[in-house]
Amino acid sequence: MVGQKQTLNVAKAFIEAINTHDVELISSLMAPWFLFIDSQGNLLSDTSEVVAAWRHYFAMFPDYRTEVGSALCAEYRVVLIGEARA
Repeated sequence: MVGQKQTLNVAKAFIEAINTHDVELISSLMAPWFLFIDSQGNLLSDTSEVVAAWRHYFAMFPDYRTEVGSALCAEYRVVLIGEARA
């Protein structure tokens, strides 16, 4: 079983990958059951679709960053609360 500290570290690495626009690192951090839900409720679960979406998003918003104010963690589930800036 994955510990909460390890789970939070992965979530923090994911945010850092987003903030540095490192799509390869984003891809490497996605679990096989990864599910991306965008602000309009669209669901993406295929790694190649998620990678393409991030590349497109970073091209549209080159200054995009995510600031996390707090995090909740239970086993392998994490909720990050904060804001995004483009």
